[in-house]
Amino acid sequence: SGSSTLGTSVTFSALLTSAVKGTVTFKDGGSTLSVVTASGGSASFTTSSLTVGPHTITAEFTPEDTSAYTSSSSSVPHTVTASGSTAPGANNGNSQRNN
Repeated sequence: SGSSTLGTSVTFSALLTSAVKGTVTFKDGGSTLSVVTASGGSASFTTSSLTVGPHTITAEFTPEDTSAYTSSSSSVPHTVTASGSTAPGANNGNSQRNN
């Protein structure tokens, strides 16, 4: 599991058991985020567009040679939090006195 702050880049990686040719589809729930060609036994995807809240990121591997290899998938939870902001009227470390 992981977490990030809204607007920051996050990299998701899929590691394969061998250097099998194929593609990895990265999804957030049912929505496709990116389709990446696996290279050297791995595939990675970087994004900064996830919205605030919980996400389930899934990497689905589809082999080029489906007669020799099978498809597989794996998911990880990821939570995006809002960037640090000061609530209206809150003291942000500065004080002011009116006399």
